[in-house]
Amino acid sequence: EFRRVLFRSTAREIGDYLEEINLTTAEGFMQCIKNCDFGYDFLPDGYLEGYLYPDTYFVNLGSFTVKRFIGRMINNLELQLTDKDWSNIKKSSHTFEDIMIMASIVEREETNEDEQPTVADILWTRYDNGIGLGADATVLYGLGRTSGGLTYKDLQLDSPYNTRKYRGLPPTPISNPSIGTIRAVISPKDSPYLYYLHD
Repeated sequence: EFRRVLFRSTAREIGDYLEEINLTTAEGFMQCIKNCDFGYDFLPDGYLEGYLYPDTYFVNLGSFTVKRFIGRMINNLELQLTDKDWSNIKKSSHTFEDIMIMASIVEREETNEDEQPTVADILWTRYDNGIGLGADATVLYGLGRTSGGLTYKDLQLDSPYNTRKYRGLPPTPISNPSIGTIRAVISPKDSPYLYYLHD
């Protein structure tokens, strides 16, 4: 028997969904995220958030294992990244890890693919000039959420994910970005702006 598994935006949400459909426990999924070894040389040390490629996966219920499923998501990311992508990454002034962190922020901040290259440029300009990113999506992640409004108290969160309070990138991605978003961050669209506004 096969089951279709719909992707969720963060590792925790993926684990919760897998538990919801009785494939594993959320805790078991998160333990493998922290402790399983996958052997891809492009993975960062200590975390996998950001590298679990967003897609729809079909799983065989009879042979499902958490490690195999996570491995499929990472392998899917590797398949999405072309030689041209890697060439552009090497030409970039930013590391691949920084690119993936920034792509995760753009993925959550801007859903319009046409606008993502401009938002990516704005955020890189702020980052490269030592200006705080001020991205609400990072604050939400630090609060353990992916949606909803932010109060004044929320914005005082003492966390490295609070880019309203601390400059630079958060320590890990805050979502698992698609290839379109990753490419928008690798090759942003030049703009004169330092801010963007959503209604």
